[in-house]
Amino acid sequence: MNKNVNILLLSIFVVFFILSCKDKDKLGEKHEKEVIYKAENFTELIDKYKGEKFTNCEDFFNAKFEMMDIYAKTINKAYSGNAEAKQEIEKIEDFMSKFDIQAKLIKKKCPDEYLKFKIKMDNRINEFSDKLIEIYTVMEFDVEWDKTLESLEEEINQNLENIETKIMEAKKEEKQIEDEEGNDSIP
Repeated sequence: MNKNVNILLLSIFVVFFILSCKDKDKLGEKHEKEVIYKAENFTELIDKYKGEKFTNCEDFFNAKFEMMDIYAKTINKAYSGNAEAKQEIEKIEDFMSKFDIQAKLIKKKCPDEYLKFKIKMDNRINEFSDKLIEIYTVMEFDVEWDKTLESLEEEINQNLENIETKIMEAKKEEKQIEDEEGNDSIP
């Protein structure tokens, strides 16, 4: 009987050990699946978060920090003169604003954590707000300058047309005068 108990205990121990290892493997697999890549640019950001519905406050905060990182990188590129980055800024702002409704829900769900998150986000925005203001000022100037150039081009084209018309009229008058002088000299 003692031998049967030992075999039974040994069997239970082996089964328990096997199941325990199997659970660890499942946890390991789950952990590996939870490790998600960090987006490096706006395209990857869209791929990663487009249509995402956050139910977990921490996941929402991490996503918004990641979006803010891409936003800051893009602002720095635009500030350095990258024209594509300048165009991408507004697209990122539009994309981030799509999560505003979810932010309200997260704020209700986790008010204390949301307050800490908001303070961190505001501080982050303050880091590059001067650059952003300068970028938008330059972009606005570029738009105004483009409008001015278009207006000048229209005015120049109109003046050229007027000059061409006057030249044609002057040539007609000159020809008319020559024709009249030619007819006057014939007896």
